[in-house]
Amino acid sequence: ANISTLTIPPLIAPSDDAAFYFIPIEQLVQLHVFNGTLYFETVAEQTAYCYCLSLCPKPRTDTKEKAFEENWITIGGFVGKPEHRCHLQIHQARFNLNPLAFVTQLIKNRNNSDTSIPSHVGSIILNSHKLM
Repeated sequence: ANISTLTIPPLIAPSDDAAFYFIPIEQLVQLHVFNGTLYFETVAEQTAYCYCLSLCPKPRTDTKEKAFEENWITIGGFVGKPEHRCHLQIHQARFNLNPLAFVTQLIKNRNNSDTSIPSHVGSIILNSHKLM
């Protein structure tokens, strides 16, 4: 499971003064991207993941559907122009170029397999559709 806190590994003896560090969701999803994570625990994680990649997959709000019809959003869900991202309130984007091929290859390398469509990430990357 994806756990959003850092814990002491079992080989290190825990102590009473051990501190836990909460990872903000914006940073957690960056770890998810580069770790090849396939599933999310919450809708907030899924949304933050999409926004990190500058993706706006289906289902979309009426505003986002109109943006898709005006070609602000590609078939794969990528929003390329900063002004379009701003209008669509995608403020956490970390990629200026479409990252779909990169993320697909990264997941393939990290998991030693192709991206699975039934997974949360697979559905977003391959079908431009959120499952949660």
